[in-house]
Amino acid sequence: MLNKGFLKLFIFTFISFSILSSCQFFSDEKKAAANSSTTVATPVITPASGAVVSGTEANITSETAGASIYYTIDGNNPTTSSTLYSTPIIINSALTIKAIAVKDGMTNSSISSGQYTIAQDTAFTPS
Repeated sequence: MLNKGFLKLFIFTFISFSILSSCQFFSDEKKAAANSSTTVATPVITPASGAVVSGTEANITSETAGASIYYTIDGNNPTTSSTLYSTPIIINSALTIKAIAVKDGMTNSSISSGQYTIAQDTAFTPS
């Protein structure tokens, strides 16, 4: 016959181990899911693509707090080796801005793009 004290200790140890193991499993599973499925918000370039007045400032933002934005103005896709965005881009000639946002521990954003031309002066000139 089993000693009741030994049986209680065995059951308590088994249950405690089971609970602790499952907590650790779920904790690791949640961390992995959070890290693997979180993507940085795609940058927004303003103004929208189109004709702008020479000297217009283009701004780039991301809704992801703490994200770094990298951009190009030659039409090539940006990487983390591209120019780090810190101040508005002055549009003085036709150009294409492409931007990507990155943050450690997250998947890089999609690339956003803005294409700009300089609007022609349509001021009325009397003849």
